[in-house]
Amino acid sequence: MDRSQLLSAGLPIISAALSVAFFCSWLAQKRQGYILDWALSYAFGALGAGIGLVRISLAEAAWFSFAANALLVAMAYFAVRGSLRRLGRGAEAVLLPIYALTLLAGLWFGFVQPSIFARGSIASLGAAIMFAYGARIMLRADSADTVDRLTAIAFVLTAFALVGRPLATYLFEGALQHEAEVTGSWWGVSFRILAMLSWVSMAVLFLQRITTDLLRDLRIQTHTDPLTGVLNRRGFFARASAAAPKGAFAVLLCDIDEFKRVNDGFGHKAGDTVVRDLAGVLTAASAPAPHSVGRLGGDEFVLLLAGADLTRTRDMAERLRAAFAATAHHGVPPTHPVTVSIGGAIAFPGEPLDAALARADAALYRAKQNGRNRVEIDILPLATHTPPPRLRIRG
Repeated sequence: MDRSQLLSAGLPIISAALSVAFFCSWLAQKRQGYILDWALSYAFGALGAGIGLVRISLAEAAWFSFAANALLVAMAYFAVRGSLRRLGRGAEAVLLPIYALTLLAGLWFGFVQPSIFARGSIASLGAAIMFAYGARIMLRADSADTVDRLTAIAFVLTAFALVGRPLATYLFEGALQHEAEVTGSWWGVSFRILAMLSWVSMAVLFLQRITTDLLRDLRIQTHTDPLTGVLNRRGFFARASAAAPKGAFAVLLCDIDEFKRVNDGFGHKAGDTVVRDLAGVLTAASAPAPHSVGRLGGDEFVLLLAGADLTRTRDMAERLRAAFAATAHHGVPPTHPVTVSIGGAIAFPGEPLDAALARADAALYRAKQNGRNRVEIDILPLATHTPPPRLRIRG
């Protein structure tokens, strides 16, 4: 086996291994359908390269060559489709017609008007158009990041190489006439070199894409409350600590009134619904302003209001209280209304977030003491207060 054949033998093995790696990654996160596309891409690449290897030993290999070309173009199809699916872009309306036309042209130049050179050039052109289209969409996407742009660059380089390969072959060797000429020709050798470089480089970028998305999802999970979808305690303090010192702010602490009775009377499922409903009210009321909503634990939530003064803070708190009181909760009969008490504090210049939260906590305590379903806003420095007992009234 010469070096050319050895390189040919390595392509299906490498592609199959990469396909298995992508498929296993997809099994661990099936909601990421684009990973399955990449697994299929390298599976088709392995099949196409494998059939191309078998073709070397055959005298009449027209059908094998056509099948290999069709599978290799399918590899480009799924590579591009997966990359665009990840960005939320549908690609089938453009990619499928390109693939279909490439197959029809391959059939024509393979069996109606046979031309080895034309058949291979059409396959290269079809794959190049797919890669160029995918690169164009990715470079224009607002949500594209560095990995996406590098992938787009790899697509562009591959497209140029696919177009330049038949041109270089024609200039160096002329149009190929027989299947036996393919293996050791510039056409055959350049394909194997191009395939090895482009397939491996794209696989590295695809794996980097998967790793980056996994790390992003992990950060989101670390900072997000799974029940409500808002920030958890860690996420809130991480975001609020960075945002609060940039200007004036206020904080609101919200605690569902007599929440234990909801859980005891109607079950924890109904209690979870009530908690989610409060999170929904807070999120809807704060959007689209750059406010931060967090669940501190249990039925207690916090809302940081950027650039808020006393009037805006009180108005916001009253809107939240009224909106939640008017909310119907699945599993809780309307004869048992559920309300929320809210304590707020306006931060003084240079006041730490923890200090403002302590004053809001004291205001929430007063709201509970004064009858619940009410709003209390603290506007005095913490030192002027008589601190509430540590075992605050809750519920």
